[in-house]
Amino acid sequence: MEKRLSMIRQIENFENSGSDSGWWYRWVVWIDPCASLIPRSRLMYERMRRAAQNNKKRLISDDARQYNRNLRGRAEVLKQASYEVEKVPWLMVLARGKVSVHVLPKDWKVTGGGMAAAVRDLTKVLHRSLGQDAQLPRVLFTDRGTGMYAPSGRIVHAFNAAVKETGFRTFWGEDAAQQSPDMGDLLLHETAVSWFRSQMRKEKPQAVPWEETREQWIARANVCVRRINAKYDVEGLCREFLGRLQKCKEIDGGRLKK
Repeated sequence: MEKRLSMIRQIENFENSGSDSGWWYRWVVWIDPCASLIPRSRLMYERMRRAAQNNKKRLISDDARQYNRNLRGRAEVLKQASYEVEKVPWLMVLARGKVSVHVLPKDWKVTGGGMAAAVRDLTKVLHRSLGQDAQLPRVLFTDRGTGMYAPSGRIVHAFNAAVKETGFRTFWGEDAAQQSPDMGDLLLHETAVSWFRSQMRKEKPQAVPWEETREQWIARANVCVRRINAKYDVEGLCREFLGRLQKCKEIDGGRLKK
């Protein structure tokens, strides 16, 4: 908790960014590398469907719990790649009141080189989202994840080189040691990722789930992104960071309620 409070004090001491929510809206790009799994067999689809039910509250009788269709699955199947799933890596991009999901190549990896390639696509992604004539936001805020930062907080060389090459900069510069590694509840892109995954669960595939192609998955993702930008308060989300920090201070660095 002290690490979170220390980070908040550091941000508050920065000129503009410490007190102006409009600054965060105008200049910050929130990015997060993610991935989704497409089942490649009916059996794997059933395993993933059951695993997805683990976090749902269900009113169900004791007898009905024993029915095959109501059994719960292992959460690991939603995260682990295997020959029975196709992994689709993607980058969540949140900036200036717009959500974008940039689908990455099939062989993309969460490494410094992989993140460097993703950053080199960022200008194109932002122009597509914000308009070709838009003056782009140039400050990147991420978690301290693999491919971007070492455990010490030092920035990964390949990622840093691509950031500079493309005219962006990271909020903490080359050393994010001041950023708390435990701040998922504070990061705005985590909310956007949650919105996207929720919409993808609701938007039915064009084919049976285990026969959905990568191209069909991308088309479904685009529908979900358009819906989020049309119906969710993405504008408000992009101004929310300082408010989250204030709430965190009020509970002595504790985690915010969902």
